[in-house]
Amino acid sequence: MSIKTRLRALFVLFAASILAVGIAACGGGGSSSSTTSAQAGLIQSNPDNGKVTLTVGSKNFTEEYILGEIYAQALQAAGYNVKKQLNLGSEVVALKALKAGQISGYPEYTSTALTSFFHAAPGQVPADAQDAYAQAKADLEKEGLTAFPPTPFADSNAVGTLTSTAKKLGIVNVSDLQGKSQDLVLDGSPECRQRVDCLVGLEKNYGLKFKQFNPVDISLRYEVLDKGDADMSIHFTSSTTVRAACVLEVVSVVRSLLRIVCSGKSTWPSALSR
Repeated sequence: MSIKTRLRALFVLFAASILAVGIAACGGGGSSSSTTSAQAGLIQSNPDNGKVTLTVGSKNFTEEYILGEIYAQALQAAGYNVKKQLNLGSEVVALKALKAGQISGYPEYTSTALTSFFHAAPGQVPADAQDAYAQAKADLEKEGLTAFPPTPFADSNAVGTLTSTAKKLGIVNVSDLQGKSQDLVLDGSPECRQRVDCLVGLEKNYGLKFKQFNPVDISLRYEVLDKGDADMSIHFTSSTTVRAACVLEVVSVVRSLLRIVCSGKSTWPSALSR
């Protein structure tokens, strides 16, 4: 793996990911027969990597902060000199920083890359994670960018509403929002208005027209429901805080698998597992 490749790398994910496999391939040294299986899985530091300085970026929400930190620490463990520029902004801002050479790489999602960067229609995004990665990788290579292999676990956008609201409206599937969405207020991140896995997909693929869309900070996604400022809001399926929310998977805006799941628990219900 060349220095040029390392400096022009986009850490593309199907969802949240860890770069350990890619870093281990860059590091040196092999495990001895006395090395335990646990030690064999550790990242090996390579002195030659100390000649390379990498800047890890991230987008502007909690999961990305954590992923960016994981990448940074993994690269440091492999012997690289690492700088961090977390909380850059949306994917558009992060990609611009990458192309400008301000960062060496950042965590991204395959569906986001395909729909936001390459304007793929929802039906053009492969349902299979590896197929989606292969398509994103090929498209990014044309831009002079490298996409590392994705991890096997996923995160996606979701639309949440209080269980009481779901019961009142009789919502079971996304199609149930037809004829009702015009009376509902939806809150989401500002970029939701331009994304096919968010408001755009709900409008184009399901014909939904909400009474109002309010752009809010991602950190307020639960608070707006608790305070009654919105009827629905955009969430992440990897979140560990659902409270009494009824969750509507929006990943199917892209993959036609949308469904609603209600829970009064503080963690995501097992029905959301893949």
